[in-house]
Amino acid sequence: MSDFLLEIGTEELPASFANSARVQIKELSEKWLNENNISFDSLKTFSTPRRLVLNVKNISQSQPNLQKELKGPAVNVSYDSEGKPTKALEGFCKSQNIDINSLEKKEFKGNMFVYATVKQEGKKTVDLLPNLFNHLLSSISVTRAMRWGDFSTKFSRPIHWILSFFDDKVIPMSIDNINSSNFSYGHRFLSEGKFEVNTISEYFSKLIENKVIVDNEERKELIRSQLNEAAQSLSAQVVIEEDLLNEVNQLVEYPSAIIGSFDDKYLEIPEIVNVTVMKSHQRYFPLYKDSKLLPNFITVSNMNINPDNIRKGNQRVLKARLDDASFYYREDLKHKLIDHSEELKRVTYFEEIGSIYDKTQRIEKIALNIYDKYFQDINKSDIEKSSQLLKTDLVTNMVKEFTELQGEIGYYYSIKEGEDSKIAFALKEQYLPTGNNENLPSQPLSQLINFSDKLDNLVSCFALGKIPTGSKDPFSLRRQSLGIIKTSNDYKIPFNLNEALSIAFDVLKEQKEFKTDKLETVIKIKEFFVQRLKNDILDRGIRYDVVDVILDNDNNLNNLYSLQQKAKSLNEWLKGNNESTVTALSRVIRISKEKPSNAINVNLFDKDEEKDLYKSITSISLSLAELDKNNDYSSYLNKLSELVDPINKFFDNVMVMVEDQEIKANRLNLLYSIKNLSDKIGNIDKVVISA
Repeated sequence: MSDFLLEIGTEELPASFANSARVQIKELSEKWLNENNISFDSLKTFSTPRRLVLNVKNISQSQPNLQKELKGPAVNVSYDSEGKPTKALEGFCKSQNIDINSLEKKEFKGNMFVYATVKQEGKKTVDLLPNLFNHLLSSISVTRAMRWGDFSTKFSRPIHWILSFFDDKVIPMSIDNINSSNFSYGHRFLSEGKFEVNTISEYFSKLIENKVIVDNEERKELIRSQLNEAAQSLSAQVVIEEDLLNEVNQLVEYPSAIIGSFDDKYLEIPEIVNVTVMKSHQRYFPLYKDSKLLPNFITVSNMNINPDNIRKGNQRVLKARLDDASFYYREDLKHKLIDHSEELKRVTYFEEIGSIYDKTQRIEKIALNIYDKYFQDINKSDIEKSSQLLKTDLVTNMVKEFTELQGEIGYYYSIKEGEDSKIAFALKEQYLPTGNNENLPSQPLSQLINFSDKLDNLVSCFALGKIPTGSKDPFSLRRQSLGIIKTSNDYKIPFNLNEALSIAFDVLKEQKEFKTDKLETVIKIKEFFVQRLKNDILDRGIRYDVVDVILDNDNNLNNLYSLQQKAKSLNEWLKGNNESTVTALSRVIRISKEKPSNAINVNLFDKDEEKDLYKSITSISLSLAELDKNNDYSSYLNKLSELVDPINKFFDNVMVMVEDQEIKANRLNLLYSIKNLSDKIGNIDKVVISA
């Protein structure tokens, strides 16, 4: 067994690509090795700004020798009447390089065929690994690939060197004019550059000597430690967000945390602005004391030479950014948010359906149509004011410069203007959740406005044919759908999706005439939405068949909160010994497909089992209605279980499909009433009972 090492040296890679490429190399390499029957003990990948590294431990020297049996043509077409091989048989033998005298005859599905046993000698791993290198370069997904010079290879950045070792010997590999060797390069500024490597173990030790920490986790934990140590030196706290830490980690090979500062006059700007400038634009880590932002930051440099110069340079850059932000802030405060409404008329949402101003009008109408169903304590005047101010910060100087602050700036400016905090929060939380942010709108008015905005986005995009396909979702409709799903669940909002989509479509149609059919559009949105709902419920550990049960009933979309409670309750209930209930209810569901046209007539009962079943149904119906109203579906399912014995006795002693049509219909009506109660959960017949 041997070890394999591959290093692809490049120009500085974008952080997001380097992180992605490291993961891709691991997955692609594992798959390739397995498909080529090359065994190994472990496989690790690393990435820095200047290199992508693959290290495979205890890789086999060669593929195993294989012996396989090949089925050829049928015997009756392989030999002529004289027993001589036909052209069909000769062609088979030639294509597989088989000696015709080595063939055997075997039966397969009642017919005789010729078979050949072929031995395939395993190839040496060292001869196959160049194919892995080529496979990686052609398979790694690159968002923006580039070519350099006159060469045809496309990659994220130019490749400068290749180091490859198998069993401590260089494997010949090449790309364009670059051949593999036993040379690598250290840190761009802290090392002498090129150095020779003689063994794989020496590679890792020499990287350290040349100021490169190649292990991503080791480098990340070093940065984390340095950040905490730097913060402690100021008796401050540093909030280390993993996304920012991962990005910074991929920008350095030899990290060094350096504390910087800025004039505390900039603290007059909303905190979110300072933090955004530091984190999103400069990749700095802000510092806090007693939950208050300090006029300090930590930057992670790629070298530790002249830290004072590095500090001063970063402070100059930050000052310029904060000067801009301070100017925009002062300019914006010269006007009230409502003053920007007219300007929204000149900002296009979609050309076919008008401006952002038009959109705010629709949001207001949708909200006014649905608020009293879910948010009775909200004032209409607050809805109207929130809608008017909702998008006004989009045309402020601050948001034009820092687009990621949309909503947040509206919140700060509205507070500054003395608006009610409920309205301010509606502006702030209108876009939640954003990106990887799991935060949800936290107040009733925020939730109403948030839902109304998302409904308008869904209806507008689908009506215009701007539907997400594959991995492409330019308008984040998947995330917005999940926002409605999660908010409904977390805040127990009985949101009626069917009704809300109909209202949103009508509001859009009333404002802008277009040809799209309402029913077709709403059906497409629901299919899209239900897929998000299904994935989200499955991600919570709910059984796939439970999801099918719940989502088989379109009426369940009339209450997104209760739908999710049903899934959770049914999933837990099925962990108990309830197969008999599922079996009994499924039997009822299968026989009672059609909705009855008449009510149950007790005078037509002529069997005790009919009467007993009807009595049992009647006795639990009121309790079930109350449990349904309170979303107590665990108790609901337990109550339904009381029907198992009378259902079984009914089927054992009563014939449903009798000749007397009136009695037959009455018995089907009786069973349908049970199906009606069961359907409150979903289609129980879809539950999979394990053998």
